[in-house]
Amino acid sequence: METQENRERKDFKELSTKELNKIYFRSESIKSIAAIIVIAIVGLAIQAGIINNFGGKDVVIKSLKNPKNISLNLLNILTFIGFVTRTKWGRIVGFIACTIWVTMPIFLLKFSISILVGIWGLYVLIPSGNLFGPDRLLAKDLKLEFKWRKKYKIV
Repeated sequence: METQENRERKDFKELSTKELNKIYFRSESIKSIAAIIVIAIVGLAIQAGIINNFGGKDVVIKSLKNPKNISLNLLNILTFIGFVTRTKWGRIVGFIACTIWVTMPIFLLKFSISILVGIWGLYVLIPSGNLFGPDRLLAKDLKLEFKWRKKYKIV
C-alpha cells in the first residue's frame, strides 16, 4: 500500500545512506551559511550607519564614504540569493565570497569570524556541485529521504 509519504519521497536508490548523509549535511551547511550571511548584512549595515540613522543626508554621505562596507554587503546579498536559489552562479559567487572572507582579514592582519565561515564555506562548496544548477538535488527531497531512512533505520 502506497502512503502519502512514499508518493512525495523522491527515490535516491543510486546513493548509499552514507553518501546521502554527506550531501544532506552539505545542503544544511549551505543553509546555515546563508543565515550567517544575513547576520553579516545587518552588521555591515549597522556599521555603515544605514540602520542606526534612519533618513537624512548624513546617512547617505556616511555610507558612501565607506565603499568597502557597501561592496561587501552587495557581495553578501548576492551570495545569499545564490545560496537560497541554488543556481549555478550561486556556487561561483559563493566561492568568490568565501575566498574574500578568508583572505581579507589575513591581509588586514586581524582575526575575524569570517575566516572560519569562509573556510567552512569552501569546504562545503567544493564537493557540492550536485546541489547547485538546473539538475540539482533539492534540499526538501534530501531532507525527506534523510528522515525516511533514519525512521526506517536504513544503513
